Amino acid sequence: MVPGQDYNWIMAAIPKLNETHLKALCDVIGETTTGLTGSQIGLVGFTKRNRLFEALRARQERDACANHVLAFVQTLMDPVRFVGKQQDFDRFKAELNAVLVFCGFQVGENGRLRTIPPARTLSEAQEP
Repeated sequence: MVPGQDYNWIMAAIPKLNETHLKALCDVIGETTTGLTGSQIGLVGFTKRNRLFEALRARQERDACANHVLAFVQTLMDPVRFVGKQQDFDRFKAELNAVLVFCGFQVGENGRLRTIPPARTLSEAQEP
């Protein structure tokens, strides 16, 4: 993976995300007021955050990699889903990037994930 380059999903398996990072991503995606609705997630369970986490955790365990988890994030951030809602796209992108930076990824303006050096501290995560 080359830092700053859009990720090509056909390449090698991406190491699994640790459960703390995966949970934080699901918290952003499943946020009650600004995230996806339960029907958009399309999962059955307790809360949408928990349903999403369990589905993505199970997929990551089955695949032994994070490829499908990150492909889900990239599909979610396709700019066409946000036509006429630039502020929603920018807010959602910023919230996802606040978590993804610790995994070594970032959502770009084109909605695609690119690799970056992973942050290890909050100070590093807040650097431009």
